[in-house]
Parts: sequence; structure tokens; C-alpha cells
Amino acid sequence: MTVVQQSPHAVSFTKPSDLEFRVERTFDHPIERVWAAYTDPALIPQWWGQGTTVDRLDLRTGGGWRFVSNPGTDHESAVSGDFLEVSPPDRLVQTFGMEGPYGRPFTQTIELARVGDGTRLAITSRFDTTEERDGVVAYGAQKGAIGGWARLDALLKRLAAG
Repeated sequence: MTVVQQSPHAVSFTKPSDLEFRVERTFDHPIERVWAAYTDPALIPQWWGQGTTVDRLDLRTGGGWRFVSNPGTDHESAVSGDFLEVSPPDRLVQTFGMEGPYGRPFTQTIELARVGDGTRLAITSRFDTTEERDGVVAYGAQKGAIGGWARLDALLKRLAAG
């Protein structure tokens, strides 16, 4: 799959194993700002997309989260999960599941690393089967990362401009 990217920092999409895919991108913003945009319930709707609201965000190991897109419409959907590890500002491990008949939740490891004055953000998603991984890829995981992270970059630029 080829997706044209408008961002100066391309999203890398790989399949490191039969059970995983990994997306990563470098942002020209400090790790603390990227972490805040990724974990602040007031900022998440500004880049997640699709009229997202944060229904729940208990950011601690053992806590959970739930985001609803297009609330109150015929196209409402929700994703949710539990936090397995929360280590600010560089690591989150969580489950991720689409509510409804969309398969079982999978595990995401979200890693932020300082790269000069910027931050490399990488998400490794791990599934129970290759078929589950390939289903999420076919659903549009790469295109979703590209679009979401372009919106995240725009938000980070607005926050930097203050």
C-alpha cells in the first residue's frame, strides 16, 4: 500500500514479525510536549479526529481509557483499553479494542524517544494471530497513522506558537 504523505516527516510502517506492525515518525517538538498531546484529555480530541471525545482517561498502570468518535450520530464508534504500563514521558503500554464486532483487543507499546530537539514516536501493535494483524492493516492502520500524526503535528505547532 502506498499512501502519499504531506508531512515533511514520513511515517514508517513495518511488520517486524508475523504478529506485529510498527508505525513511527519523528516530530520537531520536545518529548514533554508530544507526551502531553498524546495523554491530555483536553488535547486528544484536537488531533485524534472524527469529532472525538474522551469519555474516560485514567492514565495510570491499571487505569483505562475510552474515546468516542462522532458521538450521537449514526456513525458513532468507540475504542477503549486498559493501561498496562505508564512511564512518563517515554512509554505507554495499553490494550486497544474497537467496540462492537471488530475482533479482539490487541496490545500497543507506545514509545517516545528524544532525537536531538525532537521526538521519535513509535507504536508497535501486537496481535494474537497474523490474520488479526492483517485485518487491522487492511482496515487502514497505516493511513490512519499518517492522518492522525499530521493532525498531531499541526497541534504541536500551535502549542509551540503559544
